[in-house]
Amino acid sequence: NGDMCLAHFSVEIIEEICKLRPNFVEMFSSSMVSLVDSLTKVHIQEATSSQRHVSSSSQKMGSLGFQHMHATPIAGIMEEACSDENAQIVVSGNSKPAVVNDGQRSCEICELDADLKSLVTCLRLLGNSSVPFTFSDRRRKFLHVLGNIIDMSDNLQILMTAIGIVGRWLVAHGCDGPMTLKERNSFLWKIASFDFNGLSDVSAQPLADLVACVVLAIHNSKNDKLSGSSFSESHKGDSMSTENTGTTGKRETKACDSDDMLLGRSLVACLLCANPLIRSRLLCLYGTQSKDYSL
Repeated sequence: NGDMCLAHFSVEIIEEICKLRPNFVEMFSSSMVSLVDSLTKVHIQEATSSQRHVSSSSQKMGSLGFQHMHATPIAGIMEEACSDENAQIVVSGNSKPAVVNDGQRSCEICELDADLKSLVTCLRLLGNSSVPFTFSDRRRKFLHVLGNIIDMSDNLQILMTAIGIVGRWLVAHGCDGPMTLKERNSFLWKIASFDFNGLSDVSAQPLADLVACVVLAIHNSKNDKLSGSSFSESHKGDSMSTENTGTTGKRETKACDSDDMLLGRSLVACLLCANPLIRSRLLCLYGTQSKDYSL
């Protein structure tokens, strides 16, 4: 316990110094990766245990799962907004926010404890460091931690931190991004199949908006690259030899098909976003791509 208190205090100091000297984190990257790995394991164990407990309690009450599923996120939001508890609050004029229970889970966003605060801080600092860009055991552990968080964490702030880091890399792929094609496809698949890990429709809205914005940014970035590449290739002429480009062309076509499939699935997964502005942009992009495929 004393060692963890010292670790939390050290992380706070590093965070403050990094505001003036961003490269200061590089001297402690190995220790921070080990701390992140340890804190994530504890957090995932607690999240898994909590989800099992809630699922068991819901089944005893006759529910089919630990969360009541709705056809769309908007349906879940409307059901909670029109519930008897909230209606009584509106009638009585009580301005105190209600804590809405979903099984044993509270939709109220609780303040992070010391361990989770340190985890969020370390994730953010390491995401801005050279660790993801250097092939090493530290990099492997860090990417593994991010994948585990996206797959199993049930904490809104931690999920938003991890997806924010990964989303930035996905958008920058091919230019300044640190991920290989295999790693990019793996994280893109996690984004495309993300189910918010048991969070209710209301509490998951900031996370849903972030995921949708990441998907939009990825598609816009890809369209910009395609426009640029088509322009440059139209000026190359026919001087290049095609003898050694057959295998490379097949690989690029296969990778492009896989990329299109993952991007298409991620776009469809976000079409039910409750945010009307983001949803309209997604629908517009989906309509444009549908027309392109039909031609």
